[in-house]
Order: sequence, then C-alpha cells, then structure tokens
Amino acid sequence: MRELTRHRWLLLGLAALPLLLYARSLGNGFVNWDDGLLIVDNPWIQGLSWMNIRHAFTSYDPELYIPLTLLSYQVNYAAAGLSPWIYHLTNLILHVVNVLLLFTITMQLTRRKTVAFAAALLFAVHPLHTEAVVWAAARKDVLSTAFLFLTLASFLRYRATEKRGWHALSIVSFGLGLLSKVSILTAPLVLMMIDWRPGQISFRKSLRDALPYFGLSVIFGLISLFGKVTRSAFLYDKILIGAKAAILLLGKLIFPWNLTIFYPYTQNISLMNPDLMFAVLTVIAITGVCIWLTKWNRWPLFVWIIFLFLLAPSFQNIAKGRNELLDVYVTSDRYAYAASLGPLLLFGLFFDEIRKRWKWTAWSVLAAVCVLLSVMTYRQSLTWKDSEALFRHAVEVSPDAYIAHQNLGTIAVRRGDIDEGLREYQEVLKIRPDAVTYYNIGLIMEHEGDIPAAIEAYRKAVETSPLEEDAAERLRILTVPQK
Repeated sequence: MRELTRHRWLLLGLAALPLLLYARSLGNGFVNWDDGLLIVDNPWIQGLSWMNIRHAFTSYDPELYIPLTLLSYQVNYAAAGLSPWIYHLTNLILHVVNVLLLFTITMQLTRRKTVAFAAALLFAVHPLHTEAVVWAAARKDVLSTAFLFLTLASFLRYRATEKRGWHALSIVSFGLGLLSKVSILTAPLVLMMIDWRPGQISFRKSLRDALPYFGLSVIFGLISLFGKVTRSAFLYDKILIGAKAAILLLGKLIFPWNLTIFYPYTQNISLMNPDLMFAVLTVIAITGVCIWLTKWNRWPLFVWIIFLFLLAPSFQNIAKGRNELLDVYVTSDRYAYAASLGPLLLFGLFFDEIRKRWKWTAWSVLAAVCVLLSVMTYRQSLTWKDSEALFRHAVEVSPDAYIAHQNLGTIAVRRGDIDEGLREYQEVLKIRPDAVTYYNIGLIMEHEGDIPAAIEAYRKAVETSPLEEDAAERLRILTVPQK
C-alpha cells in the first residue's frame, strides 16, 4: 500500500512540474511563424462544424496531412475563440501526458522505477522541448508524440500479456498518431527494436506483429507525398544534413545552449566539407561503438537506433521557404521531442547505476541538473512571448538567419518605424539576395513617393526570382506608360 501511494506521488510530481514550469508561457501570444497559417488566419479551424471537420480530413495544411491536429484546433476555437492561452494550455496538457507515458514506457522496458523517473523528469524539464510545448503551431508534434508513446506503451503491454486487445489498441493509436502528423511513420522499426533488445522474440513473429503498422506507414507515406508542393532536396544532401542534425540535436540534449527556431546552413553541402564530414564520421563511429558493445550490453545500440529512427523523417525537411535550393536548415528543436526517448532512457540507466554506488551524490547531481534545466526552459519559453521576441532571439543565436531579419523588418514597418524596417531588410540583403525583401523595399519606396528606387527594388526582386509575380506586376504598372 505504501509503495502504491509513493508511486502515485511520483507521477503527481512529474505531472505538476511542467505545469509550474510553463505556467507563465500560457500568457504568450501567437507568433508570426505558422500560427497564422494554421490558426489565426485559417477559417477552417473556426469552430466545430461538419464542413470544417470534413475539410480537415480531406485537405492539407497546405503540405501536411494533419486532420486530428486541425480538429484539436477546432475544439480550442469552440472553447475560447482565438484566445492564445487555450492553444498553449492544450499543448502543455499534452506535454504532461507525454511525460507520464514516457515514464510508463521506460518502466515497462527496464522494470526499474528509478530509471523511469530520471528519464521522465528530464523529458519534463528539458529546454530542447520548449519549442514543441509553447509554440501553438507545434501541436502536431506533441499530439503525434502522445499517440506514438501510447502505441509503444500498448505494444509493450501486449508483449507482457500476449492479449490481442493491447495489440489492437497499439495499432489504433498508431493510426491516430499518423493522422496527427506523419513523421512518426518509422514507429514499426522502433517496435521491432523493442523485440530485438531482449532477444526473446523471433524475427518472424516480430515482423508479423509489425505488418499492420508497416501497412499504415506506407498508406500515410503515400498520402503525404501528394501534399508536397515545394521542391525537395537531393537524397545526398538529406543524408549529409541529416547526420549534422543528429549530432547537433544529440549535442543540444547534453548541452542545451543557444536554442533557437532557426538553424540555417550556409556552407557548401558536400562530404568534402569538414563540418559535414565530421558529422557523418561521428554518426558512423557512434554506431560502430554501439554495435561493438552489444557483446556485453544491447542498451546503447537500442537507444541510438531508436533516436535515429524517430529523427529520420525530419531529414526530409532540410529545404524550406520560397527559395528551396538556397534556404537550408539543419533541423528544428521540436524534431527531437519524440526522438529524445532513446538518449533519456540511456541517461536513466546510467543514473541508476551511479545511484547504486553513490546514492546521495547521484540524487544531488540529478536535482542540480533538474534545477538548471528548469531555469533554462523557463527563460526559453519566454522567447516565444511574441513574434518580435522570438525573432530577436533568433538573430542573436543565428545572425545569418535572414528570415528572422526579414520578419523583424516587417514588424517594424507595421508599427510605423520605416527606418528600422529598412535597416532589417538591409541586413537580409547582406546575408543573401532575397526577392521578397526587395519587393518589401519596393513597396516602402513606392509609398514614400520614391518611384525610381521602387522600380529598382522591384527589378532586383524579379531578377532574383523570376517567379516573384507581385514584384513583376508592380514593375509593369510603374514602367508601362499610362494612356
């Protein structure tokens, strides 16, 4: 009875901690980075109606198929309209659910409560997860992770009991997760790794049980392809930047400094680039060491492969924006949200071994790490207070994030500070020529009555991107003689 009470208090503490930690961020507003596209300016989330629900299940956002995510926004709107707090609160509640599910999964995997507690505690307070929790548009990440973790927990329960009901629940959960965001489609490989680690399940049985999941992954993978309208990077680029992303996010899990919404990559994408060569060799080295260690312990390879499997779908997203071949981003913090399950599980195992030898020292270090990460998470959550705070922080961390300067320029212009807006736009052009920025400068010059400067700006916009139709239209109007 005492043990059951202690267990309940443990879960209550894990649930309460993130609620306290992120409480102030519930006052954050929306940010001008997908929040408008998905929520503020999206008429299809404005209330629960059959038309809105049908649209959610028959359309893309504009590229991702995320009907359950859109449905959750519809519920939020029905409850509180466009008040940001309800959207942030829902994300936070989902994060709490994920903390408890991660505790359950690690407990099922290890049968060691200390391991599960340490892993779930760090998952709850880690600053790398801030983006997924406090960004309203990241709902798809926390929601899909909730169903992914439920998929894993139900599957582990199925393996422990051999009751088909748990297997069915796991399959349904996986389907719901894919309806939230297709990025969890590698889960079947994770399930097979779960069978591989203890070595008690034959490959044939493991594959047979995983077939329904693979079928769902193929179906939703095909659905996601039809939503893609922008050009994708080459496979070679994805592999190189993917290796860089894996090492960067692993490093951020260990040393979570300088977290930001943008991680632009402006160097040459080639294996001859020392930076990318180091990343690829590091991934190979870690994999080799983990394989070598399987002679004594399968845990290192298990958690490393799970990390890579859950991270791999994000490698598809290295090219973004209207100038895909020029706009390359290594990764985003939220991509590590589900993938951190692996490394945090390994940390929990390591902590438990240290605790057996130096009990009070281990607990003291864990407490100190938890306090430090909590302070960093609290501060990071406030960088999402509004659009200007977000983009100011982005340029401090990544000065070559031209899109952040562009957004700051637009914010300044909208509040009437034309000089500040032009300064930010000039910062963009110092980094790279950008058609949208030239177009914005043209609009300002035209409004100010400097027609020659406006024409020059529009001309540069069209030269930079022949597809810039708005600039081409303004240029035609200003240069064609009026009758």
